Amino acid sequence: MTTTINTIDDFARILRENPDWVDTLRALLLSKELLELPERFAEFVAATNARLTRIEADVAELKEGQARTEADIAELKEGQARTEADVAELKEGQARTEADIAELKEGQARTEADVAELKEGQARTEADIAELKEGQARTEADIAELKEGQARTEADIAELKEGQARTEADIAELKEGQARLEDGFEMLKAGQEIIMRSQRRIQDDIGFIRGRFISIATQEEIRGIVNELGFIHRHTLTKDEIMDVSLSQDTSDIPRHDLRSFRRADFVVEVADADGAVNYITIEASYTLTDYDRQRAVRNAGLMTRFTGRPSYPALTGVRIDNELTDAIANGEILWYAIDEAYLTPE
Repeated sequence: MTTTINTIDDFARILRENPDWVDTLRALLLSKELLELPERFAEFVAATNARLTRIEADVAELKEGQARTEADIAELKEGQARTEADVAELKEGQARTEADIAELKEGQARTEADVAELKEGQARTEADIAELKEGQARTEADIAELKEGQARTEADIAELKEGQARTEADIAELKEGQARLEDGFEMLKAGQEIIMRSQRRIQDDIGFIRGRFISIATQEEIRGIVNELGFIHRHTLTKDEIMDVSLSQDTSDIPRHDLRSFRRADFVVEVADADGAVNYITIEASYTLTDYDRQRAVRNAGLMTRFTGRPSYPALTGVRIDNELTDAIANGEILWYAIDEAYLTPE
């Protein structure tokens, strides 16, 4: 069977007659990326949490390694202090040795001046020199031992430098992880912005759909609405008829925006009052009505009176009204018909 769609009202009617088309239409309007966005965002959050956990574990391990390094440095300083004390003691011994050598040289000079007389003293001197050599040998052995200690100290310092290099490498790796984490936060912010934009688009779509439902509800209940407002329904003007009304008059002094608003009026209804006289009602329909809707309805009613010479009344239909409209409705400036929100709930 062939279905012909000429207006948006035809399209809305077909959707009501074929509820299964609505899901198909929704799948076509919403992109695959938008439908998959919550799942992809959840995966991203899980991956980010995993990276944070690994980074925290690495930082904890780095802190423990740093504590051990500081303990090793403290122990090294204590060893260095002991080494310096040994060196000081060695210097004192060396000073005493040098003093003895100086004294020996003086005795040697006296010996050489009086060789003949001091031959027997020479024997004693040679014995003293032999003893001095033994002391020198012990001194050299102490110096060799000191050199070995110095070599061990230098080896410890080299090992400490290697540990420091490893620490710096770990810090560099930590900085890289921090940079990746910051990149992840930027991606998270971008994802949140995408979600917010999607939510705004969805809200706009919902607002449009609600508006269309209110328009459909008003159209379907137009006779009852007119009757409750105190009139008898005669005819609801089509868009072409509204256009013809405006084209039949001189509109050169009407602002373009106002004229366009009139031609796009939600509803213009020809009605009869209690005496049977022809009147008109200009209706603005919206889920939540604001002062902007009131202004449009009032302006359109004024233009309809100008074009037809017949009394015209502004009216609003919808589910909710802003507080700023309460006084205008109470004092009769504008007519108001409430659409039951249950009308929007699928049966």
